[in-house]
Amino acid sequence: MYIKERYLFFRLVNQLVSNHEFEILHTDKASNEVWLKKKISGTSNVIRIVHRGFDWSNQLKRDNSLVLNKVKKMKSFLIGRTIHIHNVYIATYPPVDQWESLKNRVQVENRNKVSMTVYYLASESVEKETDRLFQELGLLEKEITFPETELEMDQMTYYLETKLTSIYETELRESKELFTKGKPFVTYVFLIVNVLLFTLLEMIGSSTSLSTLIKFGAKYNPNIIEGEWWRIISSMFLHIGLLHLFMNMLALYYVGTAVERIYGNIRFIIIYFLAGIVGGIASFAFNPQIAAGASGAIFGLLGALLFFGVNYKKVFFQTMGWNLLFVIGLNIVFGLTVPQIDNSAHLGGLFGGFIASSIVFFPKKGKKIVQVSSTVVYLVIICFLVYFGLSNTSNHSSGAIQLQVSQELLQDEKYEEAILIITKGLKTSNEFKAELLYYQSIAFINTDNPVEAIKSLESAVKEKKNFSEAHYKLAQVYWQEGNLENAKENAKIAFELNPNDEGISELHQLLFSVEE
Repeated sequence: MYIKERYLFFRLVNQLVSNHEFEILHTDKASNEVWLKKKISGTSNVIRIVHRGFDWSNQLKRDNSLVLNKVKKMKSFLIGRTIHIHNVYIATYPPVDQWESLKNRVQVENRNKVSMTVYYLASESVEKETDRLFQELGLLEKEITFPETELEMDQMTYYLETKLTSIYETELRESKELFTKGKPFVTYVFLIVNVLLFTLLEMIGSSTSLSTLIKFGAKYNPNIIEGEWWRIISSMFLHIGLLHLFMNMLALYYVGTAVERIYGNIRFIIIYFLAGIVGGIASFAFNPQIAAGASGAIFGLLGALLFFGVNYKKVFFQTMGWNLLFVIGLNIVFGLTVPQIDNSAHLGGLFGGFIASSIVFFPKKGKKIVQVSSTVVYLVIICFLVYFGLSNTSNHSSGAIQLQVSQELLQDEKYEEAILIITKGLKTSNEFKAELLYYQSIAFINTDNPVEAIKSLESAVKEKKNFSEAHYKLAQVYWQEGNLENAKENAKIAFELNPNDEGISELHQLLFSVEE
């Protein structure tokens, strides 16, 4: 009987694997059991086939409980909201006491729709229970036949066992090989480059200084519009503050090494830059703020892992699947709730990384139709984002950013740079125009150009009639230029607008005392 049961065990397993394309989850020679899985009509069907018998129903119940605990541990990589466990026993005899009720399908977890059905293939019930198994799975059964002699049965069992072992070992080897396409060398190079550039920023100025960031290549829309498209790439290697650097480098270390192992060094570089470019141009198109950081490229690496998951679902959910999806979802939600985060760069990078991965595909594999069509899609996206960014004038510049940059430059006594920045800002933004003109006048004053300073201040008070600081500064410049009449006029307006300001009050009193 043992030879017949052993033959039935391997024949049934091979029939499900070879004829019905079930995946082998696990084999255990010591306990004579095999675990299979296949998603059918939205349900994850997990089949556990074991060559073992029980004398008593309590023993069978205990084994069922152990099976349920194992399935709960597997749930992280079982696709589908509904899980149906098929617990199949192959034995000589069934338990001697009442056990038939255990064969009924039992709902184990209502919330996750986990259920289990028991099948007991023993002596005369083999055909009946096999029929029931295939009916539950919704599969067409192919009758299991037995060789005429024990010798033939033993030989066939050996063949089926060898075949099953070969299939399982091949799957394991191929799964391991997926993560050995390259050593994470480039990831470490990018880590070093980012840290070195951050150190350089801190040594020369400050990584949080907008003017320093612009100087070193941060994404700055006014300059990009003038042709400095190289900022899309250079901004990928700059970071704003130590925390920004630390978080991005931590993500790059873990995600980058995984992607580089899957895709290899060259493909990794291509994915990184193609994703970063999409993220950078998306930021240019939708975000007027100054931006820097590797986030877009890192989200692109997450997109590359998603592409891996689409093509290797089993390995994906066995390794990183749900954790990766959670991280992506968390970052998207976090980005939507925190205004300072550049969501356009993140989402653009994520999508760009997915498309870039479909362009380069996996090492020693390729699908020309997919790769060519993905290249076309990538180019269309880039063209659209560039066109939208250039035509969307509201995102060309931010008046608030111009003010902040101008203020930094004036504090650092970089007056010529401040004049250039403000001049560009006045052309590309209508926000805070009066304030920008005021800062421009200060830069002109400090470069001994009072004529241009007066022009800027006159324009400022036209833009904002109650701008007391501009009238005050205009009064000072006119007085220094010997135009007492205009100086008194502006001092009077400034005093009327803000009589409590000590500087304005003193200048007003001084100018009108000169008249007396």
